Amino acid sequence: MIRRNLKKLFIIFAVFMASSILFIPLLSRFFLTSYALHKAEELLQMKLEISSAELQLLEGGVVVRGLKVYNPLRPAEIVMEVSRAAVRIKILPMISGDLAAVELDLDHPKLIYATTKAGAWELSNKVPLFRRGQGEKRLPVNIDEIVMKDGEVDYRDGRVGLTTKVSAIDLKVSHVRLPTQKDPLPARFKMTFEINHEAKYKMDGRADFLSPKITFDSEAALTGLSLPPFAPYYDHGLPVRITRGSLSMTSHAKCENDYLKAPAHVVLSGLQVEPKQAKIFGFAANTVVDALKNKNGRVELDMMINGNIRNPQFHVMTDLTAGFIQELSHGLVMAIPNEIGDVLKGAGGGVKNGAESGLDKLKGLFKR
Repeated sequence: MIRRNLKKLFIIFAVFMASSILFIPLLSRFFLTSYALHKAEELLQMKLEISSAELQLLEGGVVVRGLKVYNPLRPAEIVMEVSRAAVRIKILPMISGDLAAVELDLDHPKLIYATTKAGAWELSNKVPLFRRGQGEKRLPVNIDEIVMKDGEVDYRDGRVGLTTKVSAIDLKVSHVRLPTQKDPLPARFKMTFEINHEAKYKMDGRADFLSPKITFDSEAALTGLSLPPFAPYYDHGLPVRITRGSLSMTSHAKCENDYLKAPAHVVLSGLQVEPKQAKIFGFAANTVVDALKNKNGRVELDMMINGNIRNPQFHVMTDLTAGFIQELSHGLVMAIPNEIGDVLKGAGGGVKNGAESGLDKLKGLFKR
């Protein structure tokens, strides 16, 4: 009798344990999914969807899968999605009374970044987390590390009507803290990505990301940016049309209190152009450009990219092309006398005087 009762008790206990193993994680997943969705919507004030959120003790945090964020201006449009996000919280800082420390991993995040015709991010005043000044919200934590793997951004520039694909984004940011007198740039960051699956960009340095205004000091390099696809940025400012060529750039970029100052050395390789008009006073535009090239067949320019990074009128691409237009146009003007001299060697005075008259008009085309 006792044995039979013990057997029943064992069966009941086994069923209970099996039920716990089966249902408690499901209940935990349901609770965490609901809680994560509620908190994310509260923080972003945007519609979200989450496939699942579960506590993973081995990872020491919460893993969220299938995150989708919808555009408040166009409710059917997904403005961001992340296949997997892992958030790990270090409890010891909380016990000691400090802000909790967080580690965040993002796998294959996708973002649509669209600007207005004035150049401002169209959601800049819609997301409290990214506001500055009245109505802004801050994460109530310190961040030990942010890791992004294989990210994508569609950059839709409303000012020129051009979409640029940024892909293969790998980002690592560590030790995100408020600055101190001893450590004014506490965060370390490193980032690489591709532009239009072709050009490669890398940047690394130190920064203060938590103060009301951003400050950083970094080294940046861009290689292999094909120029013709970006004609909407510069075509209206040049007297010629670029048909071939790629741009590479290196810069020691500094930003202090939101103001970027980045002296850049630009190298143009394989540059070929054609006149927008049928002729430029009989001179071949490519021959004129050849006069700018060094012995390696490249055109090298130095320029300054600067401006307030929060100002809608400032974008790195716009400022880069503005300097590019100015420097290349000036270089073309300076190259023209040499080109005319080569053509007119041995010519008579009348021909030479006529060419000089044409030179004045030609310089007008290439004025800065």
